[in-house]
Amino acid sequence: MKSLPAKSVAVFAVTFGITISFVLLHHQEPSPVKPDPMARSFILWLHGLGDSGPANEPIKSLFTSPQFRNTKWSFPSAPSNPVTCN
Repeated sequence: MKSLPAKSVAVFAVTFGITISFVLLHHQEPSPVKPDPMARSFILWLHGLGDSGPANEPIKSLFTSPQFRNTKWSFPSAPSNPVTCN
């Protein structure tokens, strides 16, 4: 059995520690989404790094099929955090 290099284990430990501390320290209450009694489907659109939820709202205009007529959409924004590398 081959052992992992110490650097790989250290990088994993640091990444895991930062992730856990971020989740525990930056927990926010989710914004309530009011149910639409006419909605037959729900789409939760998640944005990418450096973007925001409202900036993605125009994507709804691409979904013109009648199946999306009674769809409830949500475009949440993640908290803003500094990024050291992309």
